[in-house]
Amino acid sequence: MVVTKPAIQTVVLNSGNVSAAYTQTLSATGTSPITWSIEPLDVGETGLPPGLSLIGAAITGTPTTQGTYVFSVKASNITGDAYADIKQFSITVGPSGAPIITTGAILSAVQGTLHTTTFAANGTAPISWAVTDGTIPPGLSLVDNVLSGTPSAGGVFNFQLTATNAIDSDSRAFICTVAVPPAITTTTLPNGLSNTEYNQAVTVTGDLPITWSVLSPVGSETGLPPGLAISASTGVISGTTAQAGTYTFRVRAVNSVGIATETVTLVIVSSGGMWLNGKEVDSLFVNGIEIDKAYVAGQRIF
Repeated sequence: MVVTKPAIQTVVLNSGNVSAAYTQTLSATGTSPITWSIEPLDVGETGLPPGLSLIGAAITGTPTTQGTYVFSVKASNITGDAYADIKQFSITVGPSGAPIITTGAILSAVQGTLHTTTFAANGTAPISWAVTDGTIPPGLSLVDNVLSGTPSAGGVFNFQLTATNAIDSDSRAFICTVAVPPAITTTTLPNGLSNTEYNQAVTVTGDLPITWSVLSPVGSETGLPPGLAISASTGVISGTTAQAGTYTFRVRAVNSVGIATETVTLVIVSSGGMWLNGKEVDSLFVNGIEIDKAYVAGQRIF
């Protein structure tokens, strides 16, 4: 069995209210079981808010005193204290009835796909919501407590939301990662020569890693030329074929959030003959003169 040391994954803790029940569970990776404890106070730390305690991985109880409390938590396992993970947190306890945002700080979305997140907060209604710092993903908008729309760009977006009522306000920083599905941009590959090594990548946009494949032919499709194959990890089509001709096939690109399929054309020109309009010809004359090879834009076409 492989034993791994603990690593605390919790990023931020929810705020709380005086006289309102509070519970938040800490999380960590590493070999189970993981033991949780509150560290002795360091400089500037106050300990848990009065009324709260750490039971297993859960900070729970009912806060009794308003304020901001700073403390450190330790996660340990069979690897011993030398490999324990220690992380500092803070909990802000607001007055009774004040808004407390309870939605987790990590959001995810997919470019081009409808997204909706409904933010939640404890506290006395009505509660108003606003983006008070940073930038939400383009294509999304905040209406009341609902962030919705279709993201038009990928990336990592950091923003702060503030929930406000007649008693007080609460702010929380959020991170929204917008993933990008694959989109194949190649439809025609450069010509190749029979009995000559071919090496050309199909191009794509989207988040890595991307897995490539060529689908089985349907209808009038030919599939890849015999002897050529596509790399599953790079999208490079390579190999050597002895059979000239015009080939059509479907290429598929897959990543963690999407699938793209595109029909691609590849012409393999005979290295021992001449091809015109997809057919091999024995000879070709221009102005009464027989020619044996021709190039267009630096690319040999026969």
